[in-house]
Amino acid sequence: MSPSSEPPQFLTGRGLGSHIVPDGLRAAGWLVVTIDERHGPQVSQGVSDVDWIHDASIRGECLLTKDAAIASRPAEAMAIYMNDARAFAMARANVTGPTMLAWFLANERSIHRMATARPPVVMAVGPDHLRRRRHAYP
Repeated sequence: MSPSSEPPQFLTGRGLGSHIVPDGLRAAGWLVVTIDERHGPQVSQGVSDVDWIHDASIRGECLLTKDAAIASRPAEAMAIYMNDARAFAMARANVTGPTMLAWFLANERSIHRMATARPPVVMAVGPDHLRRRRHAYP
């Protein structure tokens, strides 16, 4: 996705759920598609992380995910790098849907700014901050 005046678009991973986070972000004006909406609930369960990273990236979408480990697992890290992905992941995995939504919204300005940053980038989303995650590839 190149920098522009267009609002960023996001694809949410399975770990963020299909309702609380995406519906809350849409209510705040974010352009969000869930992986279930894109592929259907049954098919989406079989879509690999590598495939959804590629899919979102070629569409110019940023990734929203619960799993910050995508920056460190070899296949996913390579997919992020090779597809010039921009990913925003929860800084902690043990948070609820309402908490994840609150963290994304608390960091909305920074996320939207980083959505046009030079890729690849993986940012950990905390309660009141973003932190760049070390990327395990190359």
